[in-house]
Amino acid sequence: MPVQLGSVSLAEKRHKKYRMLAEKNKDKGKLAQAERCYNKALYISMNIMKSDNLLIAVDLESLGTVLWAQGKKEAAEALMARAKRIKEGI
Repeated sequence: MPVQLGSVSLAEKRHKKYRMLAEKNKDKGKLAQAERCYNKALYISMNIMKSDNLLIAVDLESLGTVLWAQGKKEAAEALMARAKRIKEGI
Protein backbone atom coordinates (compact mmCIF):
# COMPACT_ATOMS: atom_id res chain seq x y z
CA MET A 1 0.00 0.00 0.00
CA PRO A 2 1.42 3.44 -0.94
CA VAL A 3 2.59 5.73 1.85
CA GLN A 4 -0.04 8.39 2.51
CA LEU A 5 0.73 12.05 3.17
CA GLY A 6 -2.65 13.48 4.10
CA SER A 7 -5.04 12.57 1.32
CA VAL A 8 -2.34 12.33 -1.37
CA SER A 9 0.04 9.37 -1.48
CA LEU A 10 3.77 9.80 -1.80
CA ALA A 11 3.58 7.98 -5.14
CA GLU A 12 1.02 10.50 -6.44
CA LYS A 13 3.28 13.37 -5.41
CA ARG A 14 6.27 11.77 -7.14
CA HIS A 15 4.22 11.07 -10.25
CA LYS A 16 3.12 14.69 -10.44
CA LYS A 17 6.71 15.87 -9.85
CA TYR A 18 8.09 13.75 -12.68
CA ARG A 19 5.36 14.84 -15.07
CA MET A 20 6.02 18.50 -14.25
CA LEU A 21 9.77 18.03 -14.75
CA ALA A 22 9.13 16.26 -18.03
CA GLU A 23 6.95 19.11 -19.29
CA LYS A 24 9.56 21.71 -18.31
CA ASN A 25 12.32 19.76 -20.02
CA LYS A 26 10.20 19.22 -23.12
CA ASP A 27 9.40 22.93 -23.30
CA LYS A 28 13.13 23.71 -23.10
CA GLY A 29 13.92 21.21 -25.83
CA LYS A 30 15.67 18.84 -23.43
CA LEU A 31 13.98 15.79 -24.87
CA ALA A 32 16.27 13.11 -23.41
CA GLN A 33 15.64 14.47 -19.91
CA ALA A 34 11.91 14.70 -20.63
CA GLU A 35 11.95 11.08 -21.80
CA ARG A 36 13.57 9.93 -18.54
CA CYS A 37 11.02 11.84 -16.45
CA TYR A 38 8.06 10.52 -18.44
CA ASN A 39 9.44 6.99 -18.08
CA LYS A 40 9.60 7.45 -14.30
CA ALA A 41 6.05 8.84 -14.20
CA LEU A 42 4.81 5.91 -16.29
CA TYR A 43 6.57 3.42 -14.02
CA ILE A 44 4.91 4.99 -10.98
CA SER A 45 1.44 5.04 -12.54
CA MET A 46 1.70 1.42 -13.68
CA ASN A 47 3.56 -0.26 -10.84
CA ILE A 48 3.20 1.75 -7.67
CA MET A 49 -0.02 3.74 -7.87
CA LYS A 50 -1.86 0.99 -9.78
CA SER A 51 -3.57 3.87 -11.54
CA ASP A 52 -6.71 3.79 -13.56
CA ASN A 53 -6.15 3.09 -17.21
CA LEU A 54 -6.73 6.68 -18.31
CA LEU A 55 -3.72 7.98 -16.37
CA ILE A 56 -1.55 5.23 -17.84
CA ALA A 57 -2.80 6.10 -21.34
CA VAL A 58 -1.94 9.77 -20.78
CA ASP A 59 1.55 8.84 -19.59
CA LEU A 60 2.04 6.56 -22.62
CA GLU A 61 0.95 9.34 -24.98
CA SER A 62 3.23 11.89 -23.34
CA LEU A 63 6.22 9.58 -23.57
CA GLY A 64 5.30 8.70 -27.15
CA THR A 65 5.23 12.37 -28.13
CA VAL A 66 8.73 12.93 -26.77
CA LEU A 67 10.06 9.79 -28.45
CA TRP A 68 8.54 10.90 -31.76
CA ALA A 69 10.21 14.32 -31.43
CA GLN A 70 13.54 12.53 -30.96
CA GLY A 71 13.05 10.49 -34.13
CA LYS A 72 12.29 7.27 -32.25
CA LYS A 73 9.22 6.74 -34.38
CA GLU A 74 8.74 2.96 -33.99
CA ALA A 75 8.85 3.15 -30.20
CA ALA A 76 6.57 6.18 -30.24
CA GLU A 77 4.02 4.47 -32.48
CA ALA A 78 3.96 1.40 -30.23
CA LEU A 79 3.25 3.53 -27.15
CA MET A 80 0.59 5.58 -28.92
CA ALA A 81 -1.12 2.41 -30.15
CA ARG A 82 -1.09 0.98 -26.63
CA ALA A 83 -2.58 4.22 -25.26
CA LYS A 84 -5.30 4.09 -27.93
CA ARG A 85 -6.18 0.48 -27.04
CA ILE A 86 -6.46 1.44 -23.37
CA LYS A 87 -8.72 4.40 -24.15
CA GLU A 88 -10.93 2.30 -26.43
CA GLY A 89 -11.37 -0.20 -23.61
CA ILE A 90 -12.56 2.40 -21.11
